[in-house]
Amino acid sequence: MSIAVRILALAALTMPAFGASGQMLVEDVFGQGGAVHFRRDHLTGATYLRLATEGTYEVIAVEHMGRMRLDAGRWRADGSELVLESDQRVRDVTSPALRIFLRSQREVALLPELRSRILTLHARLDGRPVYPADVASLRVVQGKGEQRIGVKVDLDVAVEYGVGHAAATSLLKLAKAIDSYLADPGAQRVFPYRSHAYRGHTFLVPLAPGIEVLEPTPATVRKDIDEYGGRAPPYIFLLLAESEYNQDVGRNYPFRFFPEMNPTD
Repeated sequence: MSIAVRILALAALTMPAFGASGQMLVEDVFGQGGAVHFRRDHLTGATYLRLATEGTYEVIAVEHMGRMRLDAGRWRADGSELVLESDQRVRDVTSPALRIFLRSQREVALLPELRSRILTLHARLDGRPVYPADVASLRVVQGKGEQRIGVKVDLDVAVEYGVGHAAATSLLKLAKAIDSYLADPGAQRVFPYRSHAYRGHTFLVPLAPGIEVLEPTPATVRKDIDEYGGRAPPYIFLLLAESEYNQDVGRNYPFRFFPEMNPTD
């Protein structure tokens, strides 16, 4: 039976049933009604996920200078799991320390050549750690002008700004991740999340690598909410009231750090 989308925004008025680790069960998360909206704020802009009743979704970015649609496709729910099946984008390829950012299916075709370069670099390093300068050589570009596409390897954000390097074995793990990625093309456009609830917030956590850059977990989100004193933390998809969604996407993102640059009403 199809499930119309509506997350109960007034959850505080009822006693919802929870699964393991605060997961919101689908009968309590999704009900009858209108579209449902999530916002992921990143302090200089925000990304909005809109789940429409007919089973379609869109992702809109709102920045200081305007708005644009980043993604669209179809969504479905299974238990506490929300699955987005994109018409436009594909998941990234990741290993514990390295990441290949991918924007479209066209770039997937460049992965075999990039894999070859990854293995060549691994042999050349002969066991020493992988530094940003090494990773900079892992790039494949094809075409010119508007037809130009490219893929490259990046150090994981936490690694690059933490210890600053990755183990040599991370290259082999990334090559293996490419093999797994190419072996399952049907999963490349699938973005699964699980809904959780904590301190009045309903939030989404990715269930597979390559979906979010920071890849939050339920524990890290709960910690962030606590550290924000129960307020909404950034970098997490949080349930948003329709009125707030309409207001936010109808205007540019405000300047938080230079409020004098915001237009006056």
